Amino acid sequence: MGFLMFDLYVILSKTEILHLFELVSFTFGATTQL
Repeated sequence: MGFLMFDLYVILSKTEILHLFELVSFTFGATTQL
């Protein structure tokens, strides 16, 4: 149970970092287009 929760937490944190990177790259691209 503990390992499963930890694995889920790691997966969620990784996806959160990916979403944050995606958002940053998207805003950067939008500002460069302006």
